[in-house]
Amino acid sequence: MITSDQVNYLVFRYLAESGYTHSQFAFQHESAVTERTYDGSLLRPGALISLLQKALQYLEVETHVAQDGTERKCNVPFSLLEQHVCQPDSIKATPDTAEKREGRAQKRVRREEPNAGNPGTPSAAATTTANGSQNTGSKGKERKEEKKVGKEKERKARKDDPMEVDQAPDDIPVSKLSHPATVVRCAWNPAKPQLMASGSADGKVRLWQVPTKPGNQSPDSPQELPMPDVPQSSRNNLSAEAFGISALEWAPSGLLLAAGTIDGRTLVWSRSGELKFCEKQHKGAVHALAWSPSGTFIATGSHDKMSVIWDVASRQVRQKFDFHEGPVLSADWLDDGTLATASSDKQIYVCAMGDIEPLQQFSHSSDVNKVQWDPSKKFLASCSDDGTAKVWTMDSSDPLFVARGHDKEVYSCLWAPAQTTSQSSATSSIPSTPPLLATYGADRTLRLWDVDAQRCVHVFKNHDSEILGADFTVSGRFLATADADGRVNVWNVKDRAMVRTYRDPGAPRERVDVQARWNKMGEKLAIAAGASM
Repeated sequence: MITSDQVNYLVFRYLAESGYTHSQFAFQHESAVTERTYDGSLLRPGALISLLQKALQYLEVETHVAQDGTERKCNVPFSLLEQHVCQPDSIKATPDTAEKREGRAQKRVRREEPNAGNPGTPSAAATTTANGSQNTGSKGKERKEEKKVGKEKERKARKDDPMEVDQAPDDIPVSKLSHPATVVRCAWNPAKPQLMASGSADGKVRLWQVPTKPGNQSPDSPQELPMPDVPQSSRNNLSAEAFGISALEWAPSGLLLAAGTIDGRTLVWSRSGELKFCEKQHKGAVHALAWSPSGTFIATGSHDKMSVIWDVASRQVRQKFDFHEGPVLSADWLDDGTLATASSDKQIYVCAMGDIEPLQQFSHSSDVNKVQWDPSKKFLASCSDDGTAKVWTMDSSDPLFVARGHDKEVYSCLWAPAQTTSQSSATSSIPSTPPLLATYGADRTLRLWDVDAQRCVHVFKNHDSEILGADFTVSGRFLATADADGRVNVWNVKDRAMVRTYRDPGAPRERVDVQARWNKMGEKLAIAAGASM
């Protein structure tokens, strides 16, 4: 049975998760929803929308099933607010829908191989005359056209997968971007694959235009982004490193760049370099910085044990979380209203905006260095100084899987990009590979785990020192690992083979915070380590 109190609570949660603070406050007092005893941790984020979607799907099925059990064919989308009028394909195909079907058919034809049709059917190399009749031409023309198509496919394959080009390790083109101070962070722009940002220990953020054409490996001079002056009262004779960059991330749109600093500031610039805002809410270094999926919010986690949610448009703090008893080391968004944070206090909290208590709490037996949601948003991975990585779901406080195999601290973990296969009879796609989790750290190895089978499928080695950075290409086909001695290895994920290796002879001998990042095209790999990149 559904009660009005239950509906009110769902609406209240929706307002809180969506950031409608004033509406939430008014609704809370008018409905007296907080006087009811509901356990908010049992309700998944987005519950109201999820229930509406399921109800809409039920109505759609109910509408399109006849009394005899047969399905009524209909090409009109089902709407939540508009009256639905069925329009079968065979009866009322409008010019627009016919044109769309014709376009889909033409796309299928373009995807077919030459001469893949029935016997006697003109191949893809056939031409069409002005009056619409087809002229297949001579066999010589067909062979020439086939060669042209083959070359074009080969060229496109190389463009889509630049790592396919066989290249000896010694011949790998390398650009060294020199910095006057230690480089601690780098980030490729998700919309412009040649644009990269770097952050250094002297508190400077620079934008680099890295050429993508082979043979032109010298980047232009960087653009140094404006930084507000630190008040003299805050300096107290401290060096520039006390105000250095500690976190750096682009917004998902690529239009904004955010940075966190050691002295607790959060800064945002436009892609052109305009400083949008600089605010300080933390009393310690910003260790974690994460954009929400829509780019509306920024989450920062600090050495002061606090997590802060920033509204980017209004430049205001939306919410603060103070659940942790140690420095916040990592943060990752499940959706625009739900955030996971990890800390040196051994705890992981999943928090919802608008709630004063966490939705879920997980734990390790030592510092938790990283948390990350998988591409499907079903699993949360974490790794720790206790030598394990764990995979969690929101349904239980116990781990779904504990990855044991590292004999030292696990510094970080990352999910392989999702590989999917389209379904012709469905609107969605299905995973073509099981979820894969990579973990690496102080034991000089990176381990790849099959989460479904709950086992380690491979151990990547060939490092003489601790692995401090790793990253998958967007396609998930290649994986790069970088260690403290300056060695970089590139691996083929499918056959586990090492396809590239490079060692920087000028790499610092002391431990530095190494970062490895592929650009969107998977053709450039940035390694931030020491005074070069």
